[in-house]
Amino acid sequence: MAVPPAMVVNFSFNPPVISIAGPIKESTIAKLNDLLPHLTSNSVRGRRAPPSFVVNEAPTKHYILDMPTLVANEESQMAIMLAVLDCIEDEGCWTMRDCHATLYDYIEHHTLFFTMKSRI
Repeated sequence: MAVPPAMVVNFSFNPPVISIAGPIKESTIAKLNDLLPHLTSNSVRGRRAPPSFVVNEAPTKHYILDMPTLVANEESQMAIMLAVLDCIEDEGCWTMRDCHATLYDYIEHHTLFFTMKSRI
């Protein structure tokens, strides 16, 4: 029996860091690059270009969006997570299987696990 492809999305807040490991479409990453920096609590307008996802190949291909100069309050955190979920849902092939959240002293961390929908 073959195991369906899996995807893991990690969120860490303040500063916001989002990582996506798994076979996500490049068009989805491009859409998230346009949306996510503008959903934070403070503005990304100015002289700097907004941050975008960076591809890392080791140990497996994954994307990381690090926004060290931005802050996300609770409403912004929910908006960021909802935007990621909407973009993943637009791909049409993923099912969320599990999620996990932890709260450290000043950092909030969420992990979402997805598998590809079966064709049965």
